[in-house]
Amino acid sequence: MSKELVSIMLAFENCDDFTVYKNEIGDFYLGEFEKSYSRIACNSISDIESANKFYIEIHKDANTNENRNINFIDSGLPFDRVLAYNDIAQLVLNFEDNTSEVFYPNWEGEDEYNNEAQTSIVSKVNGSLFIVIHKTETVKEIFKDKIEDDDDFHWTMYRD
Repeated sequence: MSKELVSIMLAFENCDDFTVYKNEIGDFYLGEFEKSYSRIACNSISDIESANKFYIEIHKDANTNENRNINFIDSGLPFDRVLAYNDIAQLVLNFEDNTSEVFYPNWEGEDEYNNEAQTSIVSKVNGSLFIVIHKTETVKEIFKDKIEDDDDFHWTMYRD
């Protein structure tokens, strides 16, 4: 049985977060999963689901602080926050039945505050934010010409 996605919360390393609703999401993929079990606290051993490949296109209308929870870093609007720090640490998928699933994107490099696997860009032409988290593929490789595409037709299929 499939569940309908309502929103995705991008949680950053410092506990800031940015929620993107389904009508603000264009191209999207979350996959290449790995599940592991480990001690995550002194009183907990649990499962962790990692996603080795994540990419998303986010409509310019999502770039509002109404969609953002600011805890520590006030770096402007949500798109500015994504571009300033490559630190998306958790992806929370929220579904219409009020359930959610948590995934941890691939993290590369020794820096706990900068994920070398994350690349992001805001299109100067259409205003969309493009994010890719993958060990070898970048935002320019996944989205190619779409970054500079001024045709907004595909958004008519997604927007309510």
